[in-house]
Order: sequence, then structure tokens, then C-alpha cells
Amino acid sequence: VCDSDWRVRKSALEVIPSAYREGLEEQLREAVMSRLEDAEVGGNVRVYDERSRCDSDVRSAATLCLVGLAGHHQGWVVSALEDIKGSERVQGAVRERVEEALRMFSEE
Repeated sequence: VCDSDWRVRKSALEVIPSAYREGLEEQLREAVMSRLEDAEVGGNVRVYDERSRCDSDVRSAATLCLVGLAGHHQGWVVSALEDIKGSERVQGAVRERVEEALRMFSEE
């Protein structure tokens, strides 16, 4: 997730939920959360240049990675999703997925 190529970072984030293993929570938290910093995620992102769009794609992938990890009942994941939900910067389908994951978690 720290590769210099945004496509590699995005792909790594997409595979994390299916590759989850207990005992790696701290490393996962650091990796995923580092991709969320200073981001507008999904939906109505203003694209000023190619780098901005690529960064947005990576940050959307990080958010959806958290959605995928919610099923593993990690407290930090739920906390991060709640923070993301509270942000006005998360829009569209990404926001809907965050809300759906939080609903499912609260029902269990």
C-alpha cells in the first residue's frame, strides 16, 4: 500500500479484506489509515489533475477496504468508518457502502 505507483496501492487495498489474517491488525490499521489522510473520497471530488484523481481512487479504495474489514469485527475499523461517515468529504456510492457496513455491524 505504500508503493510509488497509485495502481499498486489501489490494488493492494482492494485485496486486503480477502487476505485478512488475525495478528496483523496493527499493520493493517497503519497501512489503511495512511491512505485516508487529507482526502476527499468518492462522489463529487473535483479533479484538478491526474494525480488528484489517482489519489482519490486510492483513498476510495482505502475506504472500501475498511468496509470489507468491518466483517472481522475490529473496533478500529468501526471507529474509522464512523469518522468517515461523519465527514462531508465522503460522497456517493462510497458513502452508501460505509453506511451499509455500519448498519450491518450494529445489527450483529
